[in-house]
Amino acid sequence: MGNEQEVDSPGEQDVDADPARGRISASLSSSVKTRLSCIRFLFVSTLFRLYLDVVRKKEEGSMNEGKAGGGVKGGCFWDATQTISQSWYWNNVLKMKDLLLRTAGSPDQAIQLLQACTSHGKYDTSAMYDVIRVRGAPVDWSPLVFNAGCHPKHSFIGMLVFQNGLPTVDRLISRGLYLVNRCALCEGCSEDILHLFFACPYSRTVLMDIANWAHFSVTSVLLEAVLQGFISTRRSGKQRASLMALLYFLWKERNNRIFRGIQSSPETLCIVIKKVVNLRLYGL
Repeated sequence: MGNEQEVDSPGEQDVDADPARGRISASLSSSVKTRLSCIRFLFVSTLFRLYLDVVRKKEEGSMNEGKAGGGVKGGCFWDATQTISQSWYWNNVLKMKDLLLRTAGSPDQAIQLLQACTSHGKYDTSAMYDVIRVRGAPVDWSPLVFNAGCHPKHSFIGMLVFQNGLPTVDRLISRGLYLVNRCALCEGCSEDILHLFFACPYSRTVLMDIANWAHFSVTSVLLEAVLQGFISTRRSGKQRASLMALLYFLWKERNNRIFRGIQSSPETLCIVIKKVVNLRLYGL
């Protein structure tokens, strides 16, 4: 539909098009970085588990006992170190080994940890993730952002909004970039997280339309007040999905205007949001 064409991902689009790519990536919250580290850890842990299984069969348990050999020529596996001459695969296995030792404390306890993450004779990555993941303080907005009714990419942007983790102009300026702080949606005010999503006249028009359609109200432009209003009362799947989709498409509209020169009217954006929410919830 001309100006309403989809863009792959607001997060990817913003990073690829912005010349300050490194600085924008630094704006991700520590919790997001932790999630990415855990994903890489799970991948390497799977390789390591496979290696343990092979060695256990070939060496008849010598690794479990920490004896010489253990799949490493001339020494003990648990004492092996990484070198640049070794393969990427092997160095990642050794990284996994070092991380397990730091977590468990000893080779015997590391083996017990891996064995505890085995279900029906197979390695269970979800069990390993539950063991190694860093548990932060619970946040009351988690049920609002992460639920079956919300598309994952909508939830991701919603999480960054509530953590003030999006690379808005005010945050980029605070990191040393020389930019003109002007909202891309209304072109009349400075851009920050509160203005962009709740105070901007463009965003406010879309917000009121979606609120009437999904039967919820937003009376404040303060992020804490909006969150409290949603959390304090029980919300339907449609209301939660609508808010997350609203945040996602407002951020996408902002990026489209800055990086692609494409604009959509508030009415068009509302139609897109309603269509996406209905498709997600009801398949309509």
